[in-house]
Amino acid sequence: MKLLALLLMSFSFCVYSQTVSFERGNTMSMVEMEGRLFIQCRDSGGGTDSYSYSCYQQGLVGGDYGAIKVTDGSIDADWVKLQREGSRYIKGAKFDSTSGTTGYHYNLWIRSLLQRPLLQLGENKIKYTFTKNRQVVKEGEFTVIVTNTESRQCNYDSMYYGGYCPSYSEACGNYFRRQNYCK
Repeated sequence: MKLLALLLMSFSFCVYSQTVSFERGNTMSMVEMEGRLFIQCRDSGGGTDSYSYSCYQQGLVGGDYGAIKVTDGSIDADWVKLQREGSRYIKGAKFDSTSGTTGYHYNLWIRSLLQRPLLQLGENKIKYTFTKNRQVVKEGEFTVIVTNTESRQCNYDSMYYGGYCPSYSEACGNYFRRQNYCK
């Protein structure tokens, strides 16, 4: 009888042990890219301007955004909030309990004036809270490791913008895309 009770208890723990992680996994690599760019563009007065930029960018291999996925079971929730331990920023998204994923891809790495990334280099403990109708359903945490794997040097390039002069970040973003991210 004790054996049967023990088996039932261990089975019930297995049924409810969901794994929460990013769809792409919880080990990610960061790459640094740099290169030189010369641009010519038309200014607002119709004249031509030229600029020379030293472009630098960090990014996660596989992209700077990621969605949450629940495996080994399901969580009956409609919203999930994430917060990196040590950060005051909380990021939330709708959760589809049928597919076990968020439709929204969280900003994992991009830092700008209006955006803060969820992750940083090294070990990141991510606290999660699943809710349904604003009631907490499940809380927990998982760890994401971000390693610095490589630095890439892009070739020198020049670009022409006929209608306007782009910002530094737009020009460098176009440069890295055009250079296939220095691969």
